Amino acid sequence: MISFSNPKPKTWQEFSEWMRGLKIDNIEIDHDYLNDTITVRNKDTRMNQRISRFVLDHMDPELRQETFLQMIANTMKNPQGGITTSGVLTTGTITAGGGGGGGFAFGNAIRGAIGAPVYVDDFYMQQAENQKLVTKLFSTNEQALFRDIKQRVWKSWNEQRMLEENQTWNRDRMVIAGGCFTSMITGDPIKDYDVFLLDDDHNRKIAEYMANKYRERDDVRIGGSNYMDNNQIEQTIFFQKSKFQYITTKYKTREELIDHFDFKHCRVSYDLMTEKLFIARETMDLILNKELDPSRPDDLPKPWRYEKFRERGWRERGYQDFVTI
Repeated sequence: MISFSNPKPKTWQEFSEWMRGLKIDNIEIDHDYLNDTITVRNKDTRMNQRISRFVLDHMDPELRQETFLQMIANTMKNPQGGITTSGVLTTGTITAGGGGGGGFAFGNAIRGAIGAPVYVDDFYMQQAENQKLVTKLFSTNEQALFRDIKQRVWKSWNEQRMLEENQTWNRDRMVIAGGCFTSMITGDPIKDYDVFLLDDDHNRKIAEYMANKYRERDDVRIGGSNYMDNNQIEQTIFFQKSKFQYITTKYKTREELIDHFDFKHCRVSYDLMTEKLFIARETMDLILNKELDPSRPDDLPKPWRYEKFRERGWRERGYQDFVTI
């Protein structure tokens, strides 16, 4: 059950008071003042939605409230779809795809005056679409860097496809994510491009075919990746020449995949179908400052992961070097 006193907050102050007054079964709202973000989290399933205060602050008042209610509805969904808790408003009822009597429509409520789609804690960078938001979040040089990264990734991907005889992948179920983007932003050598295959029988069959075909080749490694420690990962195929690694997974969505990355700075991704780069301001700052911040405090990265980055000059977020005077 959801209850609140002012159903139509107009100013940011009214919205903040409305938000703090929400009483929701199994849902907690976390205000991160250091990073200026607000997170809605399901205490039972740990599903969460995060949004920048900046984005909410610049939305139309009605859209702002609608967006926040959509975040709540999203955290109520179970992994198989549907709503686990029925949250009743004084002006309507939260549902998976429609509004109640009060007129709250939960389709794509997150597109507003500044065009700000919210995917967990990611904002997608695209050259034309959402340019107003991108301009406020990222500098001109950073935007140019992102465009260059998108071009490099797309070119490398097409070169890889030539090596594998242009397999007919379902690109709408493929996401490039992880360390390659960190390397491109910092200017370090790229170790590999991790191409995650979301749960899809067609792509799974292609991966199995490639694994059997290239198993005897010295420049192709089947399995043996650290990703295999994750029970959501089924198979890895690494092409040493192109540095492309295909990773067959059980993840249903890009958001679900990214949510399982151990460090926040690794949560950059590229959708091969839409050709969109997803990156948050917080993620960019962590990369530029070489700061380590675990994505999930209740499931910390393994010690060897910390050591790997420390050897490259990274430090835990908030770390300070002290000198004796």
